Amino acid sequence: VTGVQTCALPIYRMSNMSTNSYNNGSGLGNVLSTEKVMTRKYVQDSLVYWAQEYHVDGFRFDLMGCHDLASVKAWRTALDQIDTRIMMYGEPWSGGSDNGISSSLAVSKSTMNQLTRVGAFNEGYSDALKGSHETATGTGFLNGGAATEILKAAGGTASDFSGAKPEQMIQYTDNHDNWTLFEKSLAAKKTSGFKTAKDDPTLYDTNKNIVDNPSAQVLGQMKLGLTSALTAQGIPFTVAGTEFCRTKYGDQNSYRSPDNMNALNWNRADTYSEIADYYAGLIAIRKAVSAFGDTTANAVSTVSGCTAWQITNNKSGEWNNVIVALNNSASAKSITCSGSWTVVANGTKAGTTSLGTASGSYSVPAWSSVVLVDSASFGNYTQPTPGTASLTVEHYTRDDASGSYTKVATQTAKYKEGQTWRASQDLSILFDHDFDKAESTAAGNATFGAAAAGQDITVKYYYTRNIGSAYLTVNFLDSTSGEAVKTPMKYRLKDGAEYSIPATRVQGYQLDMAKFPKDTIGT
Repeated sequence: VTGVQTCALPIYRMSNMSTNSYNNGSGLGNVLSTEKVMTRKYVQDSLVYWAQEYHVDGFRFDLMGCHDLASVKAWRTALDQIDTRIMMYGEPWSGGSDNGISSSLAVSKSTMNQLTRVGAFNEGYSDALKGSHETATGTGFLNGGAATEILKAAGGTASDFSGAKPEQMIQYTDNHDNWTLFEKSLAAKKTSGFKTAKDDPTLYDTNKNIVDNPSAQVLGQMKLGLTSALTAQGIPFTVAGTEFCRTKYGDQNSYRSPDNMNALNWNRADTYSEIADYYAGLIAIRKAVSAFGDTTANAVSTVSGCTAWQITNNKSGEWNNVIVALNNSASAKSITCSGSWTVVANGTKAGTTSLGTASGSYSVPAWSSVVLVDSASFGNYTQPTPGTASLTVEHYTRDDASGSYTKVATQTAKYKEGQTWRASQDLSILFDHDFDKAESTAAGNATFGAAAAGQDITVKYYYTRNIGSAYLTVNFLDSTSGEAVKTPMKYRLKDGAEYSIPATRVQGYQLDMAKFPKDTIGT
């Protein structure tokens, strides 16, 4: 037995202690043996297929620590053959007792330095920032705790990731597991009446009023956490909605809780627009300083007064020196900043425009963050206005291999500079045609790529009919007046296909069997 059939055999694809027992590296009763050749290939072929056919541009590996280093390296290499921008990252831990492979050969925090351009969640930073993800009331830096891991993240290092590059570190405030940053701030502050639990739908009613009335301190801590992540060296990461204080109403494990707890409440984007605007401003600041996202760590120097540091950026056309200051206390702190500085984030607003100047010192408000840029280089950077690229996709069909192609459909789209443009075959045409070929004006006859300003791309797809087809329409009429009482239903059928059209209920009407059509079943 070979290939996919081999991989389908549990005794092969699962790491087994014996023929009757599997290793439990996942914590769910078994673990996938990716170190086995065909299992590794099975995963690799799946990744490649998803990237090529569905244009998936990033893969997150749950319990990545269950996989061996050699496999992850092979998958990275295979995806690079398609597009080097495809992301790979995951959890650098397993969920159970034994993977069936040596720890030195498995992905882990300590072996991440053996991988290239594969990222991992920096759990040490996240827990240090907001407190343990396991304990609701556990406190971290945002509650006045130690700044060790926060400063290491600022410098592109971490206690748990010895020798790894900054581009491998996912500096996350929160993710889909456990509490959101907002909820953790409420819990760690011991907000009166705020309850936490796992998989408990009753928390919605218990906590609704509390999550709708956070204190100024909690809102300040939100900005603090976002500032730390977005000015750290590495890849900043937040769960969707954190920028407007997303809550799951205190449910630590809400995977099967109702929509009123899990859904994004877009009204909060308006209610907490100050946080969302601050978040957007921090993103703009990050784009003005390439040093925040370099592939290798840039040295930072500490600034006295509170948790503060200075980073130097050498890229032309950008800001050269930046000070970031985080005040995790209930009183204002004064930082030392010799020379002339321009304020771009002051705890209330953030962005690439001047919010004032500072010289010698600057006061950082309680539970707040500030970002300063040396005034000499402030004028170097102008927030770019992205250009656009145009894409035209044309579809040509013919009835047989000897016939001529005729254009039957055209689609157009515009993409901002840097976005990924993609052309796709027309599924409605593929219903009764074979795909023949694609022609593209893009380099390498590509059907997707990175948009460049002023680019004008045309992609042409060609198809040949393989079978005839037709539409069957079902009308619903009032038997007395003959007027339509329901929108017609259409079925597309290939020549020779059997069909059976069931009777459909129409509210307020009974089926008139005397006029029931005789051709509801046929070929």
